[in-house]
Amino acid sequence: LAEDLDAWEVEREERMQQLAEKHGMKVTEVRRRMLGLSTYGGRRKPSLYNAKVSRIMAGLNAGRGVGERYTMPEVKAMVAEDPSMLEGFSREEEKEMIKDTLANRKAKVRGTRANHLSAATDAKRTMDRLIVEITNLAERVEMIGFAIFTRSHAHDKTLPGTIQSWGALDFFQEVMKKDPADVAHLFELWAVSRERGKTSKNKLLTMQQECTSIITTGLRRFSCSL
Repeated sequence: LAEDLDAWEVEREERMQQLAEKHGMKVTEVRRRMLGLSTYGGRRKPSLYNAKVSRIMAGLNAGRGVGERYTMPEVKAMVAEDPSMLEGFSREEEKEMIKDTLANRKAKVRGTRANHLSAATDAKRTMDRLIVEITNLAERVEMIGFAIFTRSHAHDKTLPGTIQSWGALDFFQEVMKKDPADVAHLFELWAVSRERGKTSKNKLLTMQQECTSIITTGLRRFSCSL
């Protein structure tokens, strides 16, 4: 899957370049518009039918063990044969079912588990949007910047990620004499340790002091070179 996604990413970039040339636009603008069509949000409202089917399935599966539970297609087939199963719900129950459906949808989209595809996709798309925004900002007013993102849970296998505009991450290498990847790794260690609360206070303090030292030393070298 990873290889296929990488290949798709390359094809997508090539296609965006073609569209930019065809319509006389910047690639960043094409990317921004494309991301605007594919990001989370703007989803259709949950249907009362699906909400009722979900409630019926929950009732049928109550007390059943793994391998004994009804699947969604099976429950829908049962409802199709006996439509009366959809009747008998009060207005308040229907509102509650819609509310539960929205809550489940929100949990799926915003969940933070490492193996949750929607969460991983959301993170990727959000970072893509941020890249577009900071790149456009640099082109508009020549203001550059960078950001570092990392997991904050020990069981999350996501690698740290960085974004930048106009080579802003070179700041770490040229001024602080540190590889941006090393700084991102320190940030990851700090974030995971803080979340877990299992690393000793002294080790956590050491990492915080090391991060502070890197920044302070780099700024001092930069000031002296002026």
